[in-house]
Amino acid sequence: NAKFVTVDATRQNALIASRDSVGARERFLVEILPGGAIALRARANDRYVTATNEAKGPLIPTATQVGGWEVFDLVIS
Repeated sequence: NAKFVTVDATRQNALIASRDSVGARERFLVEILPGGAIALRARANDRYVTATNEAKGPLIPTATQVGGWEVFDLVIS
């Protein structure tokens, strides 16, 4: 959809690709983890993006530390 991902305050801070430009809620820090995986920290609330409901729910930045549900593979194609 060519939109930027945002921490959407109207949807319980779920990540939604709905913005036309980048502001504070569309900025994320990419942290490289041992082994090459990454964690994403939302600048909007300084929390790590987590896969909710055992990866069946939305991605939401709620975690204060990196655990299994906050680790992602970065795929560049």
